[in-house]
Amino acid sequence: MSKPKSFKAKTTRSGWFTIISPMVILITVFLLIVPSRLELENFLVFFLVLLLPMLIIFFALLYLLIIYPKIQYRFDDNELIFTCGPFKKKILYSEIKKAFQRNFNSVPVCVGLNFPGFAITNANFADYGKITLWATRWNKNITVIETTTKSYGITPINEAYFLEILKEKTTID
Repeated sequence: MSKPKSFKAKTTRSGWFTIISPMVILITVFLLIVPSRLELENFLVFFLVLLLPMLIIFFALLYLLIIYPKIQYRFDDNELIFTCGPFKKKILYSEIKKAFQRNFNSVPVCVGLNFPGFAITNANFADYGKITLWATRWNKNITVIETTTKSYGITPINEAYFLEILKEKTTID
């Protein structure tokens, strides 16, 4: 049996809910408010103040809805590649020092995209330190990859099998 070259991230119900529920609310508000306001004299002000921000938020959520199931971790010949939509990170196998699975017991301080079920962010955990997450959760069953320069947290579908392949490609135990 040949080993897979890429692993998708394990998506969660909370991730889907976090993206879809605000979209449903925005669509509902849009459908309830817009028809009654079409004949307003100040429709341009109404559009700029309420509708335009709603549309921007809606399309941002739609974008997340499209890229959320496409988070993946791919084994290439010389590097491990993380992708999420247009975002990509390459890590040379020679830079990887250690890989293991762990749970984080503290709430991180984050900079980036981080909400329930989706974490593409730099985080600082009190019980671990700094880590860059390319994951669908930030606290449970995180596969940590430590390199010579920084640590990464990922959530592949089959964590044990992913670690097995990673250990074959690198010099870690």
